[in-house]
Amino acid sequence: MSKAGNILIQNIYYMLSYAFRFLKDSHYQNLGDEPFDHMDDLLAALITRGINRQIKRGIYKTYKVQKEEAPHLKGKLIVRDSMMLQLRNKKRLALEIDELSENNLLNRIIKSTLVFLANQKRLRSDIRNNIQKTLFHLDGIETVDLKKLKRRHFQVNRNHQEYFMLIALCFMVVDRLIISENHKGYFTRGLKDDQTLPILFEKFVLEYYRFHYPQISVKAAHVSWDISEGPENLLPRMESDITLKYQDKTLIIDTKFYQNIFAKSQYDEGKSKLHSNNLYQIFSYVQNADTLNDGSVSGLLLYAKTNEIISPNADFKIKGNMIATRSIDLNTKFLNIENQLNEIVNRYLFRQKFF
Repeated sequence: MSKAGNILIQNIYYMLSYAFRFLKDSHYQNLGDEPFDHMDDLLAALITRGINRQIKRGIYKTYKVQKEEAPHLKGKLIVRDSMMLQLRNKKRLALEIDELSENNLLNRIIKSTLVFLANQKRLRSDIRNNIQKTLFHLDGIETVDLKKLKRRHFQVNRNHQEYFMLIALCFMVVDRLIISENHKGYFTRGLKDDQTLPILFEKFVLEYYRFHYPQISVKAAHVSWDISEGPENLLPRMESDITLKYQDKTLIIDTKFYQNIFAKSQYDEGKSKLHSNNLYQIFSYVQNADTLNDGSVSGLLLYAKTNEIISPNADFKIKGNMIATRSIDLNTKFLNIENQLNEIVNRYLFRQKFF
């Protein structure tokens, strides 16, 4: 069932379901039971189903300025152009009119992504047919070059919040242009860093704890410098990926999604070491957050497991604080992933027994 270094595609669906609560809606839930052979199948099915619901509800539209000539005033008068029309004895006014249009950037990204997916040869035939039917309803929308697409902050009204999820799924497709799949039913990290999967992994862990542990304070918290002198505004801002607080205990988690968890030692080529920057970062978070210096704050580097033989699972007590490293195996049944995440909370937050 498993193959080290890969991620079961079904698990990516579950991770997405936590990261985007919309996927827990009955409109999407049965997709989790489908036997997707490729990542393209999963993403295409999710995006198609999502945009079809938006089409039924009323596709997202934005105001677009249109210039036209009319005999009566409506919209905004263009004075100069209107005077030129009068000089030519045309009894018309030059106007700028705001009209609602579905041909906006969000819809262009979604349509372009569906067009790209429909052209993938290994896409499941029924999913390709659904895309073609959907594209018929998007005929008035232009396409964009996905390879030149830049991430930006998008704003939509409350009635179209689901678009945030659809655009995130589209960016997963865009990122897939530079990474590879090589085994049926599995997703493999490519040689280049993928921008979406590390974010998804972080968001999944955050939302998992937020959903299953309401008694715990779960957030991506700012860590203040424990500074006694000097201008704090000159110091870099410290933002934790995930901070869990329960009673008087705090666990700061920094998620990592690398192709290689370990770095080769420059002094001994036969030995592997954890990346020093990761340890320095989590240690800095813990030391500054533990203002009482009582060891109540712990830190955890949480890696997505790779195909490396050595496991990064270890506990260290440094200057009175627990600093731990753990890996989550995403190439297993989701129940096992849940058990791994639950064990972390039980060991490092609830029990706090290490040595």
